[in-house]
Amino acid sequence: MARTRSVLVASVLLIATIGITLYVNAGSLTPPAGPVAPTMRTLDQLSAEIAAIQAGGGIKRVIRGVIDVPKDQMEETQTFSPSVDPAKCIVTLSEPVATLAPSSVDVLFLRNGACVMSLQPSALTVRVDSSNLKSPMKVGYQIIEYN
Repeated sequence: MARTRSVLVASVLLIATIGITLYVNAGSLTPPAGPVAPTMRTLDQLSAEIAAIQAGGGIKRVIRGVIDVPKDQMEETQTFSPSVDPAKCIVTLSEPVATLAPSSVDVLFLRNGACVMSLQPSALTVRVDSSNLKSPMKVGYQIIEYN
């Protein structure tokens, strides 16, 4: 009886390990095209921007929207209106949200995140960092332009 139970537990663990190994996808190790450059701002840069906002008359406008990232894609660009001065903007993003529920146990949601790839006067490009590319994603954004 104990031997049968041990064999059953070992079998279940083996199948679970093989299943997780086959379906866990950490994403491509190939970097995106283009020059390598820092994508984040330092705390000193953010502190300077906050001081500029407070000294320069405050917030000029806030533009909000949602970017739909199609399935099997990691990057998407969306245009918006009115145009902004990217040098005087701060962008905040929500975490990506899958728009379809997983249809089977082979879809694992291990991590979700998004980052700004570029901000142009009337276009925003975001990149989704997700192990789930089998479902379309939505990323909310907020562009805060200051004087």
